[in-house]
Amino acid sequence: MNIIKKWRTANSLTQKQAADLLGYKSYVSISYFENGARKIPMRLLKTIQFFEQRGYNEKWKKWLI
Repeated sequence: MNIIKKWRTANSLTQKQAADLLGYKSYVSISYFENGARKIPMRLLKTIQFFEQRGYNEKWKKWLI
């Protein structure tokens, strides 16, 4: 399991929610990264690291509306 899917499932997010939170227009991009069809950009890894360090919680869900 790659880092994106591990982070997403640990935080009970759908691919659509993860895409919205991470700044992608479609869940398809998240699917490509999770399945290895596309290389994961460093920007995305740093964003996930930010959430890991600060902890994803309910306050971030306001970005998903």
